[in-house]
Amino acid sequence: MYQKATDSPATARAKHALHAKLILGEAKRDEILRKTAEMVITDFPLEPGKFHVSAKNNQLRVHMGGRWDAPHRIHSHALGQLCDRANPDIPRKFIRALIKGPLWQQRLAQIALNLIYTRGSYITRSKKPAWFMGRFVGPADARELRGFVSQYFPRHLLSKDMFRGFVHNCSQMGAHPIEGSSSDLRFNLKCALPHVFEPVPGEFFGFGVELSNSDFGTGLLCVRFFSHYLKRNTFAVLEKSWAKKHIGSVVKMSELTLGQEAREKDRDAVITVMGDAVKQVLSAENVNKMLTVLEEAHKEKLPWHRVEAEMGRILRKAELTQLKKDVESREEVSALPPVDLDDDGNPSPTRWWMSEVAGFMATKEMNPERAAELEKLAGTLLKAG
Repeated sequence: MYQKATDSPATARAKHALHAKLILGEAKRDEILRKTAEMVITDFPLEPGKFHVSAKNNQLRVHMGGRWDAPHRIHSHALGQLCDRANPDIPRKFIRALIKGPLWQQRLAQIALNLIYTRGSYITRSKKPAWFMGRFVGPADARELRGFVSQYFPRHLLSKDMFRGFVHNCSQMGAHPIEGSSSDLRFNLKCALPHVFEPVPGEFFGFGVELSNSDFGTGLLCVRFFSHYLKRNTFAVLEKSWAKKHIGSVVKMSELTLGQEAREKDRDAVITVMGDAVKQVLSAENVNKMLTVLEEAHKEKLPWHRVEAEMGRILRKAELTQLKKDVESREEVSALPPVDLDDDGNPSPTRWWMSEVAGFMATKEMNPERAAELEKLAGTLLKAG
């Protein structure tokens, strides 16, 4: 059984805050399901030497069947993939710089990529000629290349199907949408249990499961456990050791020629695996174990050099510098409690405090991709030791 918070006026207030978030989460769920359903993805094989890249007006465009075919826009993410797969030793930053330059530099980028893909050798693990898959978004007369991925990319695991299945799986466990985010490349949706927990007296949490997916190769289809600190509405997403499921890694690689029936069976099998992951993540055993982790993180104090080392994985140098200034001035850091000082007057924050800093920064971050990274950092900080 879940070790839920005992009834009290404070618990009642925490429940009210959680239920208010769950109501708002319904709109976010509907928005993500609508966006994934409306996103029209068309896949085309792009064989080295047969597709062509052209430069004009500081933009690169791709011609699927050769230089005389109609050009299509290239998303910045797909451009990076195009550069990486052409030759990892030619940095994408260099190609981007050429594209921003005068016409002769743009043409240089065009010539370089076309020559590499025409003269280069691309083979599969079975020593056969390799081709790539272009994932285009939009109608036929205004397509954009948004993903340039391997021919083995599991193209049938579309977000529109995965998120519908995820919502259904969560509802069977009594979990409902609480928050979500979306970008050109990635979707995230969090579903939470309708229960309040109190790992430390006066500190209330909710727990749930998050699904994230990219149809364009920016990350695997993943189910992750998260904690939700209700007082400050911050999240910590557990990245590795807490029932994480890289769904894509348990599915056989699928080629572009895979039949419709086989794709549907594979898709349904993945949704079933995802349902098992949701059950594991939201089990009473997993949630209760996390209560112990939070309790221990609330007690464990760290010297500042450890703070810089662990938070420096994601935080920028300027952010760490400002954080230390705020701590040493004994002022509240971004609405978080002040940090205790040790006997020598040096800041000695707890692991809990570090996690809350990362989680709070995620709530202020406008870039969804970095916000997700900060939430993962918050989870990593809680369970590191």
